[in-house]
Amino acid sequence: MDTIAKLLPRAELLPLKLRELYETYGYSKYTVSKFEPYDIYSENKSFLGNESIITFTDPSGRLMALKPDITLGMIKNIAPDMSSRKLYYCENVFRTDRSSGEFAEIRQTGLEYIGGDSRYAECEVVHLAMLSLEAIGEECVIAVSHMGYVSSLLDSYGFDDSLKRRIIEAVRHKDEAGIVQAASDAGLGDGDTKKLCDALLLYGNCRDTAQRMLAAARTEAMREAAAELEQLCDSLGGFGGKMCRLTADLSVINDFDYYNGLVMRGYIRSIPRSVLSGGRYDAMMRRLGKPQSAIGFALYLGELDRYLHDAKEYDADVLLVCGDAPARRVAEEVQRLTSEGFSVIAKQEDDGGVRVKKKQIIRGEA
Repeated sequence: MDTIAKLLPRAELLPLKLRELYETYGYSKYTVSKFEPYDIYSENKSFLGNESIITFTDPSGRLMALKPDITLGMIKNIAPDMSSRKLYYCENVFRTDRSSGEFAEIRQTGLEYIGGDSRYAECEVVHLAMLSLEAIGEECVIAVSHMGYVSSLLDSYGFDDSLKRRIIEAVRHKDEAGIVQAASDAGLGDGDTKKLCDALLLYGNCRDTAQRMLAAARTEAMREAAAELEQLCDSLGGFGGKMCRLTADLSVINDFDYYNGLVMRGYIRSIPRSVLSGGRYDAMMRRLGKPQSAIGFALYLGELDRYLHDAKEYDADVLLVCGDAPARRVAEEVQRLTSEGFSVIAKQEDDGGVRVKKKQIIRGEA
């Protein structure tokens, strides 16, 4: 691995590092077909957000899709009686780019803990999400939240579905004025509106925020969710990681039809958008007829491409100008240089078309 690491650019090295990491924790590689029946995606379009699905008709007349998502296809193929399975993947998904309207092929890697219904399973998945970001090699943070806390809080005020959607959208954008307006439209008084805003906009150190969530709890479900996040912080301490990289942020909200419980997003300093997303998706398992619990995350390698791209100053270490030297002699010299750790380009003449650290000329014949 160390020898390979010296030769590969970071964009190619990262998936190898992540594969080694996930296999260390007992996850097995999972490969899915590029093509899936369209039905599974058309029935769950809200899970895919605004992404368009690229479709085609196969020779038998079935409407097929280039897979826009890994998790849905993975769940479809899980046996209902399977007790537990730990899987990881490194795959490309295919979508229509929202800005350009052109087809896009996007690299993703991630993992799924099927049957991961224990507190340790949550702890392990969050830990691996943190290690995945650390493998990128820059300052990073994981922001966690709890769908049950937010859902129970909104239910406790008796908001209808339309108001819930407005408030959730405002929370996602940390738009306090939007929350206040929605609460006013619902007839909520100033005191309750302030309490609602204070609770929904909680953010900060995970353990401290979990305690503030507990203090703001109005229902037993909210108290259980706050306790779950506090327990997560305590459990992660067993891995000895840098807890300063974990925050709690209730603006991290995924689709309520698919996610329940713990959710998370991951960020690195150089990119303004999240590069990792995941959480507990027992609700999605039920929608697809599977009884197991599940938790996982995806790391969007496509978002990292520009950051991971290594601008190469040189095309190789050595330009070997071989002239009319016999091929065997050139091969022997290339072998000697590469065995010493140099990268080599052998050309008959130096035409100035390559950038190298040094030039070496083979003269005469063997």
